[in-house]
Amino acid sequence: MPFYLLSLQITCIMYINKFIKPLGNLFFLLLLLIVSIVNAHAQPFRFGRVSAEDFIQGNYEKYPDASAVILYDYGNTYFNLDTRDGSFYYIYEKKIRIQILNEDGFSWADLSVPLLHFSGARESMTGFRGHVHNLDNNRVRSTQIRSRAGITERTSDNLRTIKFSFPDIQPGSIIEYRYTLRSPFLYNLPTWQFQYGVPVEYSEYNLQLPEFYNYQFYMQGYEELYVAEQEVSSVNYVIPLTSRPQDGTSTVSASATSYKWLMTDVPAMRPEPYTTNIRNYLSMIRFELSSVMFPGRPPTPYTTSWFDIDSRLREDENFGGFLSGSRQLRREMESLEMGSGSEVERIAAALNYIHDNIRWNGRRGLYSSGTPRTVLREGAGNTADVNLMLVTILRELGLDANPVISSTRDNGVVIRSFPTMSRLNYVLAAVHLDSGELMLLDATDRFCPPGMIPRRALNGEGRLIRENSAEWVALETSFPSHEKKDYHFSIGKNGHITGTSRIEMSDYAAYAVRRNLESTGSLDEYRESLQEDVPGKEIISLTIQNEEELDQPIVKEMELELSEVFSHVGDLILFTPMLFEVLEENPLRIDERKYPVDYAVPFREDISMVFDIPEGFEVDFLPEPAHVNLGNQASFSYSVALNEENRIEVIYHFEIRQSMFLPTEYQALQELYGAMVEKQNEPVVFIAL
Repeated sequence: MPFYLLSLQITCIMYINKFIKPLGNLFFLLLLLIVSIVNAHAQPFRFGRVSAEDFIQGNYEKYPDASAVILYDYGNTYFNLDTRDGSFYYIYEKKIRIQILNEDGFSWADLSVPLLHFSGARESMTGFRGHVHNLDNNRVRSTQIRSRAGITERTSDNLRTIKFSFPDIQPGSIIEYRYTLRSPFLYNLPTWQFQYGVPVEYSEYNLQLPEFYNYQFYMQGYEELYVAEQEVSSVNYVIPLTSRPQDGTSTVSASATSYKWLMTDVPAMRPEPYTTNIRNYLSMIRFELSSVMFPGRPPTPYTTSWFDIDSRLREDENFGGFLSGSRQLRREMESLEMGSGSEVERIAAALNYIHDNIRWNGRRGLYSSGTPRTVLREGAGNTADVNLMLVTILRELGLDANPVISSTRDNGVVIRSFPTMSRLNYVLAAVHLDSGELMLLDATDRFCPPGMIPRRALNGEGRLIRENSAEWVALETSFPSHEKKDYHFSIGKNGHITGTSRIEMSDYAAYAVRRNLESTGSLDEYRESLQEDVPGKEIISLTIQNEEELDQPIVKEMELELSEVFSHVGDLILFTPMLFEVLEENPLRIDERKYPVDYAVPFREDISMVFDIPEGFEVDFLPEPAHVNLGNQASFSYSVALNEENRIEVIYHFEIRQSMFLPTEYQALQELYGAMVEKQNEPVVFIAL
């Protein structure tokens, strides 16, 4: 089933009368069976009560490789009125039961409940209870966990987290917990997740919305709903007559819509190689407030469209206001003196100015933490501080620069059809060049030359915000990753190998090396990290060129030694010529993949290896050449031959020409990797004379 988006308009049309008469008794038997199935899903367990029959014993036949299984997951959200001030808040009730099947599932015994506090308002958690049930000699032994077992940590300025660690966990344990959360933050209701990295047998979510609050619903994923219902009813709310409690209260009746969504037997979805964020594809439902409308008052719009979001950002003092504060920078920017330079020179000057004066503090966000002057004075800031400052400077230098709002890869993709502020967490800069090209910039990373943005920002689309308009732009790169590797080795009779290498890495491949050099701290530590990747590999010497020249490729030159690389079958000596560059197994393991293969960046790898054959050795077998081409999408070629100098020469080429492959293209890509693995692992066979 294709990936779908639901507007959640539920229409039920029944033709029962058409079929009752001809079916007779068969119809009623069928109806009885359906009612029995629905009742079986109505209330799967009573909290706190577990019998021996509730445990999965032995293998979990449905999903034998599962580390845990969610047996029951229930959520309920409804609105109440605070009788003290007449404001609405929501109540979120959570109840779950999980069985841990093996040690890999022990992480499910750790629970974190985040609680937001902002501008004097705060969320609170009450009613926590938990149990751990173990089966000993067919008898259930239970351990109870109370709310006082939770540890509260300050996660950030506006977030605290209550953490629980369930005791007495072992393979086979059943854990369950429930709690109630009260929140005054009605803008974002809790997201309900039907699917996880482990199977889910039963997942139900209920939501009751009073008529005053309109929300956008966004359903994502591949699994079908077993139940999707809605019903309108009347709800009574008690409101205070005045701000003084002694003046009493009044009861107001309003209509409310109750929703129920249910999934059963939901398979696990685990992240596979080359995945952006698995949460982009899990089956879940999210909500965002679009408008509020009380009787006798004009409606208050929120995020009904991207146009509304554009306007809010322009009017916000920490976004649009920051961009209009460029006059504060003119004195500080006098040192740039690049008004008459070329576009590229002015862009480079602006980036260098940011790198010299403002350090990214690692925090992401849409809004600046202060004015341009305060950010400059403090010398550090979040993504908005850094890149809004970059836009401001570029405009002062006469360039057509604008901010781009987006979401990072680990935060999830932005969906055009679901206008939302909550998914946005990043700001980039963009310049429209005289050539018509749009150049994306990110000053948070000093290793990104003009036109390159970090991998974390290569995520679907972003929204470019102009002063009076906005447009969608693709967050992609014209900088494919390219590695060219040349090796020359001499093979000893004992299988010991010595040799040299020259590796040229450009664009994102060079970027990765520069980042690694910075994180390791020194060339020696970087060399040790390269050695750790391959047992028996020793790097005698290492030099690196162009570490700071971002417009030039990184060049690594090494002297290498490798210990025993031969294996023996009788009198035959086997040798795998790709050595540490070999791809030992296919990274695309599963037979069917429902979500895209996402490389983020197209890449090309070219490897040449030349081996001097030991004296007294004769080549008995060489692998046949191979070539696989997926048109304009990808290609692979591999050959092993004896050259005129009686040396073994290996030529390998692998290229991915597009950053993303759809599920319909998965099988062909998987077969290409399979051919690569097969060929790279075929040995050269020697005979010792």
